[in-house]
Amino acid sequence: MKAEKRKRAGLLASALTVLVFAPGAMAQDAPAGKVFTKRPLPTVAEAKRFLDEAEQRYLELTNKAQRAQWVQENFITDDTEEIGAEASQELNAFTAETSKKAHRFDGLKLPPEMARKKLLLKLSTTFPAPADRKEQKELAQLLASLSGDYGKGKWCTDGPGGECLDITAIERLLATSRNPAELKRTWMGWHAVGAPMRQRYMRVVELGTKDRGSWDLRMRGRCGVRITICHRSSLRKKRTGFGSN
Repeated sequence: MKAEKRKRAGLLASALTVLVFAPGAMAQDAPAGKVFTKRPLPTVAEAKRFLDEAEQRYLELTNKAQRAQWVQENFITDDTEEIGAEASQELNAFTAETSKKAHRFDGLKLPPEMARKKLLLKLSTTFPAPADRKEQKELAQLLASLSGDYGKGKWCTDGPGGECLDITAIERLLATSRNPAELKRTWMGWHAVGAPMRQRYMRVVELGTKDRGSWDLRMRGRCGVRITICHRSSLRKKRTGFGSN
């Protein structure tokens, strides 16, 4: 009987030893790369630093991209298209990455000015760049080529031998003409110029929605018109999981 009690006491002591010392042993055996530390909660001061730095860098890249775009649109060549695409790729990649980082502050109550800056930062590009760098380059080249074709496009009123109008001349005609037949003919003629661009536009939308979804892309377009629409719909989506169509 005493021997059995001593046996049970020994088993109990062994079990307690395992419970006390096992976690420490496991921690020692775990690879250094698998040790996780809890990230501190974000603060308003951290958010301000993040927004200030992002705003400054965004200004620099936007100016660079707009200068390249101006050259491309006024001197349309393959080389200027490539220059414009490279500048746009850099800007789009930055805004996509910064937009993701901004989500760290989503649960933080910010002053109205900072909250607006954070929202505008998330919506700073019409077509969000994919995560893959090759697809980022593809998207930038597609947008540059579409812009170039749009600027070079001409509609010839009576076929190749007739008068050919570029987009500026067509806009002027549509703004001044009061002839319904002429307006319809001009409208349909210009749309025929854009028909060959269809497949590229489809690929642009595919790349723009790859990582974020079509809801995000639609709301970015609507926010360009009225920021309050996007703000309210974003809040609704956050609360319910659904945004307005």
